[in-house]
Amino acid sequence: MSLLASILNKIVALPASQVLIGSLLAPHKFLCFKLLWMARNDQRERQMAFDGWPWDDRIDHHNTQAMKKIVARYGWPGEKLVGQMGAQAAWLLVQHADHDREFQKQCHRLLEAAVESKDAEPTHLAYLTDRICVGDGLPQIYGTQLEYPIHDPEHVDERRVAVGLPALADYLASSREMMEQLKKRKSSMQ
Repeated sequence: MSLLASILNKIVALPASQVLIGSLLAPHKFLCFKLLWMARNDQRERQMAFDGWPWDDRIDHHNTQAMKKIVARYGWPGEKLVGQMGAQAAWLLVQHADHDREFQKQCHRLLEAAVESKDAEPTHLAYLTDRICVGDGLPQIYGTQLEYPIHDPEHVDERRVAVGLPALADYLASSREMMEQLKKRKSSMQ
């Protein structure tokens, strides 16, 4: 590997660089950058909480307010507007807006239309659908939210495959493996 390639690989591995590079690929670069930066901060706050720092829910409230302005101005920020990375960031931010159920439901309708027009990932809609069901005290449809009841569990894998999700057993196994790795990492840091 050349020195230049090695340097570029190190730059791309930095989270802030990923935000910048991802936004350069999007049609609406500034909006994509904003979404990616907000999602980066969202994930950083969640990682800090996992590492034992006190949880600060201001990040979710701040991001939700910003998303409300974005949605009011642009509608759902789909792939055609903000690229694949930006659209994923938008979904993540709405996924974490549990304190504002009506906004999540509004975005669900917009995301549903974006999926129908091939402007968003069906997997994002599945996750948000389940998040809303769980928040409303209903059984989830796709089994994306761990440890919550699933509607018609005998057919959940059919629904999952239809939206591009792996079989539930595979998802649960990979989730358990990821949690074990995180626990090991956390215990090694103490």
